[in-house]
Amino acid sequence: MASRNTVQRQIVFDAVNALRTHPTAEEIYEHIHRSAPTVGKATVYRNLAVLAASGRIRHVEVPNSADIYDFNTADHDHVQCVSCRRVFDADFPAEPCPPIPAGSGFRILSRSVLYTGLCPDCLKRSQNL
Repeated sequence: MASRNTVQRQIVFDAVNALRTHPTAEEIYEHIHRSAPTVGKATVYRNLAVLAASGRIRHVEVPNSADIYDFNTADHDHVQCVSCRRVFDADFPAEPCPPIPAGSGFRILSRSVLYTGLCPDCLKRSQNL
């Protein structure tokens, strides 16, 4: 059964699409709160979960950091800067996923890879020290 698209859900969806920066739930809430202060934090978190479960946005787990949300729902990899902690789309060719051995019992539906490193801004700053 499909869930209905409430006004609050549309506000949350629009915020994820407007930010386009791989925001955390807290950043999405802060963005929404500026223009719609009556939308509560629990409403934002609940609607992020519903939107991710329905495939309208992508929920990305980030080890040792807050999870992020992505407007781009196509399968793609991410890279997190270890200095500034921002997350970016990995716009470089990724290694192909190894084949799943026949008889393993698994059917892979999607994959999520998170690279870590230094973003261009932080790398430049570190070289200027």
